[in-house]
Amino acid sequence: FAGLRTLKRLDIGEQSQPVNLTQNLFSDLQSLESLNMGNMRIDSLPSGILTPLVNLQVFRAENNVITQVASTLFQTNTRLLTISLSNNRLTSLPNVSTLPRLANLF
Repeated sequence: FAGLRTLKRLDIGEQSQPVNLTQNLFSDLQSLESLNMGNMRIDSLPSGILTPLVNLQVFRAENNVITQVASTLFQTNTRLLTISLSNNRLTSLPNVSTLPRLANLF
């Protein structure tokens, strides 16, 4: 996604093959407001993968096989309104108390 600095919405969900998520995958997407990673067969979210997404408002990663999420995953995403992690294999959730605008957690 290099060079897409003004992109607002990204839907990479519904992948038929597992996707290799790297920590710097979204490094150029500072303007991104909505990210859909649902139905991608992912089992983890690398620590720091969302760090560049300081304008992110909606994050969806439902219907995957995620077993755990780093406690600092949303550390820089203070504009988040909605997080959807439903239908995964999570046993605990990351700390969301630092997200003042969060209205929906699924």
